Amino acid sequence: MADDFKFCYKCGAELPEGSDYCPECGSPLNDFDVKRDQPEYVAQLVESKSNGLGAIPILMFVYGVIAIFGSIMFMMTGLLLDMIIQTLENMVEQGLISDSDYATFAALFTTMTAEVMKLVLIVEGLILLLSGISALVSGRYASKLVKFKLCFTLCLLASLLPLGLLPFDVLMGIALPVVGFIICYKIYSSKDLFKD
Repeated sequence: MADDFKFCYKCGAELPEGSDYCPECGSPLNDFDVKRDQPEYVAQLVESKSNGLGAIPILMFVYGVIAIFGSIMFMMTGLLLDMIIQTLENMVEQGLISDSDYATFAALFTTMTAEVMKLVLIVEGLILLLSGISALVSGRYASKLVKFKLCFTLCLLASLLPLGLLPFDVLMGIALPVVGFIICYKIYSSKDLFKD
């Protein structure tokens, strides 16, 4: 019946030759004549299916890259904190930076020791690293509209992990999850667009 058409008039799926039913949505194709004069209808369905999530995958990729870069910076700072402190003290002795500038940096340690600060930076880095990787993988699935359950789960994980930042950074600990949950909702509400 549908020999002249390549796409289903209901869901936009590609049709094998000689199909009487759509392999994706199961629609009977014998009423194809109704849509025979409306090829733009099929084109709109195919276009809407491929662009269903809009810029969401791009936002996920951007967040993933920024989070991974940020995680590397946090962890490197944590691992090299002793060297950074020693370098700053040497710069004060040599007059390269003022005592007041060094005092601003040293004020960070009024509530925590250098060892605690190291641990905090490394933990923040690990949280961002895991969140960023989850967002990148989820964004890849979202861009291809495949593996809905895995895509949604990884997006949810990428959104929940930054809650661990709340004790250290309230703004990031609230803002990142809120944006993440909005993206999760968008993915969930578009689950019909996913192939599996």
